[in-house]
Amino acid sequence: MECARLYEWVALIAGLDPDSVRAVEERFSPGRIRLQGVDENFKMLLQIAEASMRARTLVHHGNSLELPVRSMVLRSVFLTWARSKDLPIPAELTSVDGAGTAAANASDDTTIKGIDGLRAFIIELGGPVIGDPAAVRRFAKKAGVMADGDNPQHLPRSWKRAEIESKLMAAIEKWRQSGTQ
Repeated sequence: MECARLYEWVALIAGLDPDSVRAVEERFSPGRIRLQGVDENFKMLLQIAEASMRARTLVHHGNSLELPVRSMVLRSVFLTWARSKDLPIPAELTSVDGAGTAAANASDDTTIKGIDGLRAFIIELGGPVIGDPAAVRRFAKKAGVMADGDNPQHLPRSWKRAEIESKLMAAIEKWRQSGTQ
C-alpha cells in the first residue's frame, strides 16, 4: 500500500487492522463520517493527525477535497510525519512488500541518485512536477539540498533520503502556501 486514507495509516500505528475500521456516513450530516471499530488510542492519534493536516505539517496526496480523515496520504509522507511526532511505527508499515514504487517502499537509507532521482523524489513527496533539470536544481537549492555551483549533470551526485526529505518537505510546504501550483 503506497497511498491510503489517513485513518488507515493511523489504524496501523494504533495497532488496529485498517480493514476493521469502518467509515460510516452520518445520516443527518451529509459529508461527515463516523469511524467504527476504534479505540481511545486511535481517536487520540487521529486528532493529532487531523490537526497536523490543518496546520499543513502533514500533507495529503494530490488535490484532495476530502475531509482530513478521508484524505489520501503517501506512505513516505505519513512515515516522515509519524517519526517527527516520535510515534511508534510498526514493522509492517516500514517493510518492503513488493508493491508500489521502490522509492515509496524504501527505508531511510535509500540513495537518491542524480537530477532525475531528485525530480522523482520531489514529485513523490507531493511537490511540483518539474520537467527542466535547471528548475529541479533551483528548487533543490531553495530547499537547501544543493549548494550554489552544484550541478548533478556535470558531477554525478547522490543524496541520502533521510538527509534531504525534511528539507524538501519544508520547501514543498512553502511552495503550496505560495499558491504557485
